[in-house]
Amino acid sequence: MIPLKLLDPLHFWAEVPRLTKLFALFLCFIALHTIYSSAVVLTRLRSFAKNLQSKEHSAVLQSTLLAVRARITNIWQILFFTLLLFGLCFFLQIPVAFQTLGASNIPGINIIFRQLGTYFESGTDVFIALLFLHSLQWIVSARVESAERRMIFRALLPEEV
Repeated sequence: MIPLKLLDPLHFWAEVPRLTKLFALFLCFIALHTIYSSAVVLTRLRSFAKNLQSKEHSAVLQSTLLAVRARITNIWQILFFTLLLFGLCFFLQIPVAFQTLGASNIPGINIIFRQLGTYFESGTDVFIALLFLHSLQWIVSARVESAERRMIFRALLPEEV
């Protein structure tokens, strides 16, 4: 079991290289964008459900669903890009852990393991954040698909006289 202290960013923030700190700032912006976009999508779906019950024009509903679907796809693409960028940043930093130049009485292997441990701790936090954001996107995407199915089902039903 991993001690919860290792998941606290304050535990390793001072030892993390600048590239990781820059990526953490980028991840904060991505998280804010994902949460905001998900809230917008859910709000539009709520109005979509009200309009579906009031039998509003089908073209307006379809355009709403297309816009919502495009936003969800955009969120997915941004999260995938963020994951790939994280992988690039993470693997670019690993060779730095093996540079143990300096006047220290600590054995070099201990320095390497400490630096690698710091990278893995920060990587764990990034993966937890990405997992949360992906789960949010997944839930919102499922709601959009449900709304699309309701609209298709409604279009297949015969009109009441």
